[in-house]
Amino acid sequence: MSARSCEWCGRSFVADGRQRSVSWLVPVSGILIGMLAVLLLVLAFASVRSSQSARVVAEPPLSAALSEEIEEATPTAEPAPSPTSLPTPTTVIVLPPQTVAVAPASEYVRIANTGGSGAFIRREPRSDAPGIVAYRDGTALRLVGADTTVDGRVWRQVEDTRGNRGWTPQEYLDPSPTGF
Repeated sequence: MSARSCEWCGRSFVADGRQRSVSWLVPVSGILIGMLAVLLLVLAFASVRSSQSARVVAEPPLSAALSEEIEEATPTAEPAPSPTSLPTPTTVIVLPPQTVAVAPASEYVRIANTGGSGAFIRREPRSDAPGIVAYRDGTALRLVGADTTVDGRVWRQVEDTRGNRGWTPQEYLDPSPTGF
């Protein structure tokens, strides 16, 4: 099993000049890991700094006349009334109301209850309709349309991961907590 050449034609299996060393990969991966560590430290430091600076509350500056009055005031037994500042004017922009369309969350089901034989996605909601594709128990499908009842059987419109759409009987579908 350790032959380097073919016994029949004499050609070597691997040319010695074509073998490449990957020893250069070790220092490069160390550099990349180091750069990633430095980047994470910088991001953590910036996050801490921004949260600390957000806690600082800026006090409104006192007018020159008011600060002179405070300096000239002599202490008395009664506390001096606290200076009040006028509220700064703010601009309020009123935007017109907008209608936002919210798409309903996708509901997923899994093939189940087939006794291990699986189920078809069919072209139409009928048992004798041609099958598009068959799936085993446990395969996730997405519900894409309204249910329909044909001959007393509830059919659900489903779609697979490849975009195949069709119908599967409800008794072969169970709710799925996850999607595809």
